[in-house]
Amino acid sequence: MSTINPFHITPDLRGQLYEQGFLITPPIVDTSAIDEMKGSVDSVWQSQIAKTDPADTVATRNVRERPFLSGYHTLSEAGGRFLRSRPLVDIATQLIGPDADVPNNQVVIKPPMKSWNNTFAWHQDDHYIKDDPQWNVEIVTDLRRCYQGWLALTRTTIDNGTLWVLPGAHKQGFRPHEWNKATGEWRMTGDLPAPVPGGGAMPVELQPGQMLIFSGLLPHCSGPNLTRDETRIVYQFTYTQPGGACYPGTLPVLRGGGIVSDVVSLAS
Repeated sequence: MSTINPFHITPDLRGQLYEQGFLITPPIVDTSAIDEMKGSVDSVWQSQIAKTDPADTVATRNVRERPFLSGYHTLSEAGGRFLRSRPLVDIATQLIGPDADVPNNQVVIKPPMKSWNNTFAWHQDDHYIKDDPQWNVEIVTDLRRCYQGWLALTRTTIDNGTLWVLPGAHKQGFRPHEWNKATGEWRMTGDLPAPVPGGGAMPVELQPGQMLIFSGLLPHCSGPNLTRDETRIVYQFTYTQPGGACYPGTLPVLRGGGIVSDVVSLAS
């Protein structure tokens, strides 16, 4: 897997990340790597559908219309190779240093909306782990030591349900959330803008191979996929300095600036 053009994080871009809570890369992954991942995702997704009990209507709806393929590197070798590929480790080295782990990674698929409005409410990703003793909140909320990646495997648009973000709002720290039992997600409470042009939030529209880098405290949401035949697919992951998470399945990626091999990771 190779870069299209090496992506250098300049002081200005680093400043934007710290001040706005996010930055967007140009395409950093070549077409062949994107195609490999998309083929892998389709195979794993179909396998997940086949294994779901059709009598469980909620699970069936979720896996068909709002699928999350969590711990993706354990579901497909392509995921592990992708997370240890040069484009991604180069960025990790620039942002958090020569040692890095990926404690969680998931492929998020948003098919065209059918029976369910497949939106995601405003939330902060770090809210999901803030009370989990397996995570070191001090590390994972520090952009100098941890960040989220949201890499487009297909294009992402307003019409197909891309993310919307609130620039700079990560600096407010943890915001109140409430649990939505019906959709199985945390959602922020309070006065929040609608994800529409001119509403105060910013849409993140990406071409395949582009990546949104952002703080786990950055509020974001996504609208429904209103297209007829365009499935939105992204690979989301967390890169953290070691110690950010003592989480089962954590993937060691970098040690001393070198990419960790499978042999080393199995022995560690």
